[in-house]
Parts: sequence; C-alpha cells; structure tokens
Amino acid sequence: ISVMDNQTVFVELERGCTYTRRDWLDAPPCDVPAGTNCDITGVREVELTCFDEQQQAVYGENTYGVCVTFDAVDFIPEIFTYFQAVVNNREIDIVSGQIIPGGFRICFVMEKEGKRGNDLFVRVDMDRGCTFTARDLWDDLPRDCRPTGDDDDDDDDDCRLDVVSFTLINADTDMPVAGYDPIPEGARIDLCGLGRINIRANVCDERTRSVRMRLSGRESHNQTESVAPYALFGDNGGDYHGRNLSAGNYTLEGTAYDGGGGSGNSGATKTLNFTLEDCRRSASAASLNGLNIFPNPTNGQLNIESNFDYNTNLLILNSIGQTVYRGTLQAFERKQIEMSQFDDGLYIVRIEGEDAILTKRIILTK
Repeated sequence: ISVMDNQTVFVELERGCTYTRRDWLDAPPCDVPAGTNCDITGVREVELTCFDEQQQAVYGENTYGVCVTFDAVDFIPEIFTYFQAVVNNREIDIVSGQIIPGGFRICFVMEKEGKRGNDLFVRVDMDRGCTFTARDLWDDLPRDCRPTGDDDDDDDDDCRLDVVSFTLINADTDMPVAGYDPIPEGARIDLCGLGRINIRANVCDERTRSVRMRLSGRESHNQTESVAPYALFGDNGGDYHGRNLSAGNYTLEGTAYDGGGGSGNSGATKTLNFTLEDCRRSASAASLNGLNIFPNPTNGQLNIESNFDYNTNLLILNSIGQTVYRGTLQAFERKQIEMSQFDDGLYIVRIEGEDAILTKRIILTK
C-alpha cells in the first residue's frame, strides 16, 4: 500500500488488480460507480500475428502484432481512461481496442527483441477506479511467431516454411475483399461487382524467399513469385495485376521455398478449393426490391423482410467467410435475427433463391 504526494493511494496484488484512489482530498470516498471496481476478471487469450513484408513496411522490420483479450463483467466502457503495454520497461502504443461480449480486446505492435524472463505486462486504468495489470505474459504467448530472442528451445517448427492461407484481392483497389481474407475452404465467391481479381499467398516463416502457385479448374495459371506480396497473377510493387476469371470450380495450390524462383527447401503445399459464381446468378436491382434488411448498421437485432412468393435459403457470414447463421426465409416472411452474441464488425447476408443469389453487407456495432 502506497500514498503518493498527489494524494493517490493504490494497492497492488501480484498478477491481479491494482485499486487506485486518486485526488483523495478533492472528492468524498466511495464515488466509484457500482460494478466498476476491479471487474476485470482475468486474461482470456493472448494472440500473436505474423506480419508480412508490407505490414513490416508500416510497423517496422522484425515486428509482430500482439492482441490481449480480457474477461470483464458489469463494467462501463466509458470509464476506461488509459491502456498501457510495457515490454522491458518500455511503453508501447496501443494500436486498437474493441469492446466484445464479456470483455474487451486491445492490440499493439512489438519488436522481436524480447526474451523470456524480461517483463511484459498490459495495464488498464479506470478513472478513479481499478487498475488491472496482467503480468508475465511471455508465458501466455502462443508458440507461433514467438520473439526471435526467445531461446527457450531451438524448435524451427514454430513458424514453418508453409503457405498458411490465401487472400482474395480486388486488383482495382489493391485491397482484400471483405469476407475472403483469408478465403475459407469451399468458399462460394460472387463475381458481381468484383471486376479484376488476384489472390495473395500468405506466409509466416521469414525464411520464405519465393512461392509457387498453381491454379486449375475452369481456367488454369501457374505463377512463381520471389518478392512479397506473393500474388497469383503478379504485381508491381504492391500494385496487383488482375484478371477476370470465368465462373466455375477451382483448386489453388501454393508452396513456399527458402530460395528464390522456387528453389531450395520447400514447405508443405497448401491446397484451397473454391467456386466462382456467375454474376448472372446474382441479384439485380429489381430483385433487391423484393428484400428489405434493416437497421443497417444494427446494434444486435436484424430484421429481414421478404416480398418473394417463394421460400429462400438465408445465410449470414462473418468477415472471414464463416457461416454464423443458417436458416430458411419463408415467402413474404418477416424474420428477426438476434446478432448480439456475435463480435462487432462486417457481416454478409446471403439469400439463395430459385434463380438468383442476393447479398447485402451489414455492420454490427453494439
């Protein structure tokens, strides 16, 4: 227990909660809102994200992203006044924060200079309330993409020489297509409005020097890329080349190598099966008049009204293409769907009718 010159009193518990009472002389005691005193119950998950060369160009070489998810109950988000991540006695800026069901998630960027035994902790302060400190997070970091200074073992399989996923790129904007970053296995991709596309192979191991890709199906194409981003149809310094592929079933294979031009040691081949759907099967503007989806953005409850005289399949997909809801929309039915259990973000409502597929993007923000 300590008392500081500015009349601040705080009590700190190891790997737990620090209760801080500031400006003791300026306000009466017990003015902390009910339910806000040390309501962070612990660390739910620590995630590690490997950066590709483009991301390293933004955040710096030899860096990766760290996200920490906290469990919390009955808390008021507005009273959180300060987030801090500290590595080896050096404060790191928080890149993003997100309130999620049952807690919150903060992310920051770290250099690969850490070593087990050094201090890594995240602290969350609340105005005139609780300071929760999560200490010794080295023990919670996943094995993939651990700091290069971590010599706890010499296992080179932490981040293997593999293609880990593929991302669909809009070649006209050079940006990933929402819902397909990465492309899920068996994805059905609507070609309407996409224009020219490309596909990027995502790798983890920094030893990667080239990637060979092979596309087969309705159309075929082979590509070897020796500079990131590793694009199926090539690029010019991150300006993606694009193609208008025909609708049909496709298989894409990607293999990473530790030498340029597809030479040297190789990792396991990553295989992805997906379908490109003809735009003629997608909804026209007239078809959309038969469907009403509101409100958008939604805070949790989504209403879908059908003016069709036939039944349709109803799906809701999250931003990575996973189906989070599946059901049937009856003819002329108005359906209410509760989405408050899902994370905030972009979702795609997909209606599959007799001769058309309708898709509409919605935003969930609770």
